[in-house]
Amino acid sequence: ATLSSTQGRLYFFSDDLESAIKHAGKVAPPAANVVFVCCSVAKGNQLWMEDPETMRTAVTLLHESLRLKLIEYGGYECYSDDVSTLLAFHDSVAACRFCAEAQCWILSLPWPSALLRSSLVREERASDGREPLFLGLAVSMAVHAGESFMEPSAIPSSTAYRYHYYGRAVAQVLHMCSLAQGGQVIVSLPAWTLAMSRRAEISHLRVDPLGTYTIVAYNSSTNTQEK
Repeated sequence: ATLSSTQGRLYFFSDDLESAIKHAGKVAPPAANVVFVCCSVAKGNQLWMEDPETMRTAVTLLHESLRLKLIEYGGYECYSDDVSTLLAFHDSVAACRFCAEAQCWILSLPWPSALLRSSLVREERASDGREPLFLGLAVSMAVHAGESFMEPSAIPSSTAYRYHYYGRAVAQVLHMCSLAQGGQVIVSLPAWTLAMSRRAEISHLRVDPLGTYTIVAYNSSTNTQEK
């Protein structure tokens, strides 16, 4: 399934930075039944090569904004770099709602003018010319649930200590994210099945089936790819 757009604005939580900052706090890493979200900036490496200074500003803006929204939805940041982020949630509904709302929020960020002038950045508006459909960095997102394990203690990551996850589900969500287009959210059947147990909370989302795809994971013990 894909959460490519929303039928209506989601008002599950506050929709402004001021309120998000006010309610900001720390979220404990989920230890069991983890739902993962992988985010990746489309054409991120190309944009970094084209204009590192502008991308540094844009990615900082993106990460800091998403972190505020992440805390509202009870998500935990496992890892982030210049183009990608791995997040962990306690439940699938929160993960799906975070992705849909975050995609809308991204469109309203004050992107650097130099970024918007890049030929690698897609800008598209609705037929009336006012509502942005794509603007600034385009972020691919994938949601997946499955077998995973958490490291028993936090390890250094950038400027913080974070708990890391490993296992089949982690490898698979990374693969899923590589299949998504910028601005698109792909949700696996296991994650969507969990979310559908609380259908009313995601009724605002438009969902389109994408068919069946084989998602693989690398098994380091056997040095093989597994479906």
